[in-house]
Amino acid sequence: MNSNPFDDSLEDFCSRGAEAALVLKDGSQLKGRIKRFDGYVVFLENDVDVMVYRHSVLKLSEAAALERSETQPQPRPEPRTVPAPKPRPKTPPRQKRPPRKEQSFSVQQKEPGAMSRMGEELLKWLKNQKGNE
Repeated sequence: MNSNPFDDSLEDFCSRGAEAALVLKDGSQLKGRIKRFDGYVVFLENDVDVMVYRHSVLKLSEAAALERSETQPQPRPEPRTVPAPKPRPKTPPRQKRPPRKEQSFSVQQKEPGAMSRMGEELLKWLKNQKGNE
């Protein structure tokens, strides 16, 4: 099995029985002991057992480290404002194209009612199919 740093950290917390803190992508924080984990979920044990999908975990740390970082005031970033889109310039109405001129080809025209080779083969196949019924 391929090992990555996240798996290594989960295995470390699981084997030591240390309390871990998970910060999820939506900003919520969960604390507890890691009971077990697999490639898709992590099971936390606290007052209530919790199953968390691994793809939603943003940060994994010791619970004590998270508490220390919570006590220090963090400056809040100013919300970004997106400028309103500029209106599109009005374009003049489209002009109609002039009609196309008939092109003359030097290919010989077949006489009316004549079929191509493919059409002839198709007719043979259909007659053969009707005969087999």
